[in-house]
Amino acid sequence: MAVPLCLTLFLVQWNMYFSVFILFLYDFLCLGYYAPVMSMVQATVDADKKGAAIGAFGFSNNYIQALTSYIIGKVVTSYHLDKD
Repeated sequence: MAVPLCLTLFLVQWNMYFSVFILFLYDFLCLGYYAPVMSMVQATVDADKKGAAIGAFGFSNNYIQALTSYIIGKVVTSYHLDKD
């Protein structure tokens, strides 16, 4: 779900309001898992390992998001989609 929305967000540049709407859909549909995951981690992980679990999830989540942006950037530049 995130990849088509990100591709639409980055590659369709004809209207700013459309891009903001796609960004809203991306946030609403793809990033809504963060709060339930934190609640589940807090409810299931022991207290002495809770900080490490939250830190590991936050690191891996941010790493995957950065990697996705890098891959989309490579696709855009390799197919010369950044030229107007």
